Amino acid sequence: MNAQRTSLNALVFLVATGCGGSVADPSAPPQNVQPPSTPTSPTPSWDQLDVEGDVQALATNPSRVCWSSFAPKGPTSVVACARKIDGRRVELQRDSFVHPAVAASVENVYWSTDITATIERSPVAGGAVTPVVTTAGPHSRFVLVKDSVYWLVDGGAGSLLFSASASGKAPPAKVANLGPGDADLLSVVDYTVYDYPLVFSFGAGVQRTHANEGAPKEMLSGGCFYPTDLAADAEHVYLSCQDDTLHWIAGGAEHVERDVGYGKIAIHRGLAYVTDTRHGVVRRVRANDGKVDVLHTGIDRAYHIAVDDSGIYVSSGSVIRRFPL
Repeated sequence: MNAQRTSLNALVFLVATGCGGSVADPSAPPQNVQPPSTPTSPTPSWDQLDVEGDVQALATNPSRVCWSSFAPKGPTSVVACARKIDGRRVELQRDSFVHPAVAASVENVYWSTDITATIERSPVAGGAVTPVVTTAGPHSRFVLVKDSVYWLVDGGAGSLLFSASASGKAPPAKVANLGPGDADLLSVVDYTVYDYPLVFSFGAGVQRTHANEGAPKEMLSGGCFYPTDLAADAEHVYLSCQDDTLHWIAGGAEHVERDVGYGKIAIHRGLAYVTDTRHGVVRRVRANDGKVDVLHTGIDRAYHIAVDDSGIYVSSGSVIRRFPL
């Protein structure tokens, strides 16, 4: 795969219904390099946070863990962050809408709103809510990469890729028409795009293209039933599916691990961390040598996941649990 990557910035996306996406830093080092993080994440003094309603999305930055949650009674939806060092939390948004995606930078938290197809942001320590995307926005997931946000929209004849400045100072711009299929999952590593066209929840596989109109597509993997997450870094692409398979592409070849449930994927320092909601497990994948390790078990409804130097954060219904790496 290395020889096939371009030197330009690249977008990575997966087309799927009702799924979630994750982001890999395009400047991330190769898998065998382990430089220190900047800034350093503090070691949390807690291993569990109780939240209001079930967790809908999860993200971390060096100082905080942030989430959205939804409780049908009310209904009540909350976007909040907690300090890693002591668990002290601040509520950023409370309303009755579903917020299916959350992303965090060092200074700000970003979230989408299903019914309004918008993206908003607030300082991680609390403060005014600022609109980022108010037109042609996502009903579901989006990704934050450096100073831009990216998302997919059903364009009728094809899935449309949009982007906007994370500052909210410029209107959204259509980047490309990615072809037929129901689009939702999206991961970004510069400007190369990986998508997954679906027909009634079945897909032919991950395909790669460029974030330009009319760019050719290249199939990278076989298909699966109902993909639940896609993640990518500069070296690998990972895919989790509800047929209990985990796929990854390394060196241009696809590997399929079976009977591992399904869930969400986070990439940290060249390693993939994957939840298995069916069996309550977190696994770690070393794509270069194909090794899959079971790290933690007995996690009820393990699903959303975020990983950084301070630990592994996993949603368990209305609880966020922290585990060591």
